Amino acid sequence: MNQKVIKAFKYRGEFERDLEAIKNNQIYAPNKEQLNDPCEMLTDDQEFLQLLHSIELNYGTSSKKIKSEFASFKKRILNAGVFSLSITNEPLNILMWTTYANSHKGFCVEYDLEILTKYNNAVNKFWIKYSNKIPVFKTNLFNGHDNEIIRHFTGYKSKDWKYENEYRLLYDNFGFQDIEYKAVKSIYRNCKKGCRE
Repeated sequence: MNQKVIKAFKYRGEFERDLEAIKNNQIYAPNKEQLNDPCEMLTDDQEFLQLLHSIELNYGTSSKKIKSEFASFKKRILNAGVFSLSITNEPLNILMWTTYANSHKGFCVEYDLEILTKYNNAVNKFWIKYSNKIPVFKTNLFNGHDNEIIRHFTGYKSKDWKYENEYRLLYDNFGFQDIEYKAVKSIYRNCKKGCRE
């Protein structure tokens, strides 16, 4: 029995960069500054920083090194490459075409998610969690794997974006990333579904 193919879609707005990427068996993973949501990768780290300050006051121990490493980690996250995909059985989603495909003038690439993620150098792959609260960075995150900390910073979006049903690939650095050419299954152009006749 054949395993069901999970379809993943990327909506683009006639960007020369994206057409060139497809031609070269690549994708483009932007950093935080290049994403369209200004609330991307926000986290409330005040509780954590106050804890470090309290340790310094009460125990006379410097937390300068921890603060420095934490700041470096956050900087690294801001330079990470983010490739967002919509997992759906309906590639003609009018909201996705309006938001990401230049008001229906662009195109949409369909990927086989298994192939895309299997032959890929993404450092992390995960589903986005949707919440109207900014995630709070807590010390118990240190008990887990580094991936949990990374997901905490990069894996939450407002519930307003829930319709995207987003699956995310994260890279150490933003920019072009090589992919297996067989991951690209279809390209859709100029979606007009939902328009009045």
